[in-house]
Amino acid sequence: MTPDVDQYLRSMCKAMSGIILPELEGKPFAREQAGLVLATLELLAEVQEHQFAYARQELADLRQLFDAWRRLRPDSGDATFWTALHESGCAAGEAGPRELRELIAHWKSCLRTLMEGWPPSPGSELRILLDRCIERQLARETAWLRRTGFIPGAADVPHVSTVLAHQARAPLDHCAVHSPSA
Repeated sequence: MTPDVDQYLRSMCKAMSGIILPELEGKPFAREQAGLVLATLELLAEVQEHQFAYARQELADLRQLFDAWRRLRPDSGDATFWTALHESGCAAGEAGPRELRELIAHWKSCLRTLMEGWPPSPGSELRILLDRCIERQLARETAWLRRTGFIPGAADVPHVSTVLAHQARAPLDHCAVHSPSA
């Protein structure tokens, strides 16, 4: 049997907490640094298995936002822009984690182009969708980073798997259009 990434990370956490940290008694700075390494390993062990689902959800939200943008603002972009955007997303179903990250970065650049050239009007359906897309991104990021010590009220932040499952069940366009405050 080949151990997976989670098993490696948890094994390193166990070694760090059970063997290395006790050996650092009387060395406060080294103990503090080892504690930070342990916290980082624990964070990675918690979230790494959700990295692919996180990217897929981010891509799904962006795809829905682009579909709405084209439908609600047909004057935005040109045929070349929309064709290139569509073609770049065609291979997303077969993409691995690295390709997904590259596609997301590309699509965020395309979103910036739309925002600069055809910003949505305040209160418009498109603006509501954009705001909801941002809220959902922040929810994912907050859940992902909840164990870093930088998230206020982290104990009340749901696990990233819970956030991703909820977002997968409630598409961006449904949430924003039918329930703007959701």
